[in-house]
Amino acid sequence: MIPKFRAWHKELKEMSTVDAIFFAEEVLVTSGIIFPATDRQISKHEWGFKDVVLMEWTGLQDKNGKDIYAEDIIEYNDEMYIVPHPIPTSRWNEATNINLRRDNTDDWNSWPECYEIMGNVFQNPELLESK
Repeated sequence: MIPKFRAWHKELKEMSTVDAIFFAEEVLVTSGIIFPATDRQISKHEWGFKDVVLMEWTGLQDKNGKDIYAEDIIEYNDEMYIVPHPIPTSRWNEATNINLRRDNTDDWNSWPECYEIMGNVFQNPELLESK
């Protein structure tokens, strides 16, 4: 699995795709920020680690084929759950009630039929109010 990340810009309140991470410089390069109100787009930009919240892709997709990232809000059996950050590698996470095992790929076969991404904690905090 090739790691993928996205970033929430704290001040701009926008989500973007991470193209590169430079740990020594504490900088990441993002693309794809579009501001709907003005249709203005930032195609590439460097951000300091302090400016963003970095979220890792779980390696999973929901039942609609959408990538599941840390801090996503997913629905299962009419309940909302937050995908934890950092993503556990192999343990039952009591806080979310979701078994997030990465070590047994056979366990993942049922995920696409069971879970649906409803949003994320930054862009859709109202989804957590019903929890």
